Amino acid sequence: MRAAPAAALAAALLATLCAGAARAEVATAAAGLSCGPGAVLRLDRAGATEGLARLNALRAGAGLAPVALSAVLSEAAEGHACDMVRRGYFDHRAPEGTGPMDRVLARGADICWVAENIAATTAPQDPIAQALAMWRGSPGHLRNMLAPEARGVGLAAIRGGGRTVWVMVLGRGC
Repeated sequence: MRAAPAAALAAALLATLCAGAARAEVATAAAGLSCGPGAVLRLDRAGATEGLARLNALRAGAGLAPVALSAVLSEAAEGHACDMVRRGYFDHRAPEGTGPMDRVLARGADICWVAENIAATTAPQDPIAQALAMWRGSPGHLRNMLAPEARGVGLAAIRGGGRTVWVMVLGRGC
């Protein structure tokens, strides 16, 4: 890839991410998303931008195409992070047994492949770099981030109950 197209692609991805992050912040407030007493959304636009850039750098290093921010995958990630904080569990499956694919399909997505990474940290200020480093250190999580099937990503971090719960949902439409 030549430098000019790479720079244009990076600029387009960042613009998409910023627009998606702004929509997610507005949607969260408008929907009255309640993640429990004192819970707050921790992944601002700068953190999401950093997360996407770091993920795509990792993918580029492995010769893979970049992923783009997906509003549906972001909603699924944020909803799952919020649910784990609110109900005090930490698992890919909700207590009712629903998993990542169920959460994405429930949002009306036409999706054929999905993968999810979750992490929990306890420091009050948890940069996305910490969650990504944890996932890179785990073979299964790293495999998800480097999945050639992935075309989109959603990132979320919710602080509550003395921890920050991070969720990354990767997916590909049908």
